[in-house]
Amino acid sequence: MKKQSITIAVVATLVLVAGVVWAASTNTAVSGKIVSATGTTEKMWIDDDLVLHVRGYVGQETLTGDLAGTIYATGYMNMDLTTGNGDQGGKLRFEGTWKGLTGTFEGSWSGPITGTFFDGKWVCKGSGDFAGMILRVDNYGWLTPPGAPFIEQYYEGYVHNPHGE
Repeated sequence: MKKQSITIAVVATLVLVAGVVWAASTNTAVSGKIVSATGTTEKMWIDDDLVLHVRGYVGQETLTGDLAGTIYATGYMNMDLTTGNGDQGGKLRFEGTWKGLTGTFEGSWSGPITGTFFDGKWVCKGSGDFAGMILRVDNYGWLTPPGAPFIEQYYEGYVHNPHGE
């Protein structure tokens, strides 16, 4: 009986501590625009089914809004040229500022393309002043055709800070 009481007390304490730690964390909304992008492609081809394949994309994008800075991205894309549907994804590194802090978020991005409209997700871990934070963002907008002026895209999501604001 005494052993059960101790076990219950330890579990209750752990639940209480976890609740206090979680209560100290915050999710702060972020939103803004991707206002420019440049990039190169290592390999691009169209297969017999009229699917465009891009491999070895390396790009640089400028963000404004709550997150201000530069994204360095690598990735791939597959898009059916008859429908505009497909998928794309890869790795990204954001270097910039947020709420007076300077740091880096690194992670991955991916999502579907529907009728040349991209709706993707970023999941990134922070370093520098962003150490311990997680960035989760929805990035959406029309894909820019090759040779055309860049079409702005948008992002919105949150920064999870386990230490609070």
